[in-house]
Amino acid sequence: MNRELTSGRRGNPRGLYPASRCIADSIYLLMWIESSAEGGIFL
Repeated sequence: MNRELTSGRRGNPRGLYPASRCIADSIYLLMWIESSAEGGIFL
């Protein structure tokens, strides 16, 4: 899913890719934790 998000954005230079992916992963992880907390599901 993250691969689709990052590749769907503007063609960023390779140097910016890791940073943008790290931010996207952090946001996705926070959203997943919130949704899991509501459902009471934890890994």
